[in-house]
Amino acid sequence: MRESRILLNNRLVADEEARVSLADIDVAYGYGVYETLKVRNGVLFFPDFHEERLMNSAQLLGIRHELKPGQLVQGLRDLMAWGQSQSNSQPGSWNIKVILVGHTGRPGDVYAFLTNPLYPDRRQLKHGGTASLYMGERHFPQAKSLSMLMSTLAFRQAQEMDCYDALLVNHRREVTEGTRTNIFFLPMDRSGSTTELPPVVYTPPGTTVLEGITRRTIITALKNHGIACVEKPLSLENLASGTISLWVSSTSTKIMPISRIMNPLGQEGYQGPRHALNPEPLHHLPGTIEMPLHPGIRMIQKIYDMYLEDYAAAFHRGE
Repeated sequence: MRESRILLNNRLVADEEARVSLADIDVAYGYGVYETLKVRNGVLFFPDFHEERLMNSAQLLGIRHELKPGQLVQGLRDLMAWGQSQSNSQPGSWNIKVILVGHTGRPGDVYAFLTNPLYPDRRQLKHGGTASLYMGERHFPQAKSLSMLMSTLAFRQAQEMDCYDALLVNHRREVTEGTRTNIFFLPMDRSGSTTELPPVVYTPPGTTVLEGITRRTIITALKNHGIACVEKPLSLENLASGTISLWVSSTSTKIMPISRIMNPLGQEGYQGPRHALNPEPLHHLPGTIEMPLHPGIRMIQKIYDMYLEDYAAAFHRGE
């Protein structure tokens, strides 16, 4: 791109106009909420859902703003159109970051800007990625807030261990979600002989996690194919039993199976970030947990890909 534009309170402005002060205590303390959307080949995916969640997150945290339903969606389309005008003739692909910063005594400010698209490793999408374990839980699970210290520590731990994400474990010894992903899991025959598309998949209860837009749309796509999605806690013991197959989801990830889980407390000489909760439960697990891959995950990936293709076709038709 030859220049930069940012959407500030639904106005396209030069990036110089959209800067914030380091002395702004609301920014420094993370008093705000955010969303990450994706544009792929000119298609803006699920902007209405993201706008709805941004406004719900703001309401949960008491952040005042002047956004009206539909305004942010239109502003994002304007931002995308500007980005396309700065690109070549091919339909653009980006991620869009939206940040609503709360303020005392006045409405919050809404920023939106284009970033480079993120694509997971195709080998991991097929053969499975690796995740680490981290004892921690969100203070406000239903709000996608800028207060990211715990998630940042967990994700940095994952990076140090060459893992795709860190899976959070709450005080009840339940695996709830990743730092940037949601979790789904399937029962797995110990012999590994399961081949059929499952009639039911499971995901941790929505009251304990940040409900991702991809989580929401995966559930819809599965329902359209007659596959039920049931909310059910996932215990550490069940995770390590060898009887379940697990995958994670997010805007950029879509659906990635997890083939291995690394327990940081089982790694000799590990000196990573401290855990937000008592890490004692992890002492009882092995350092590496090999996860079986349910053959049905590949079919579920195809179901969700078809769902996204149908959405893109409707987008191009103006529906």
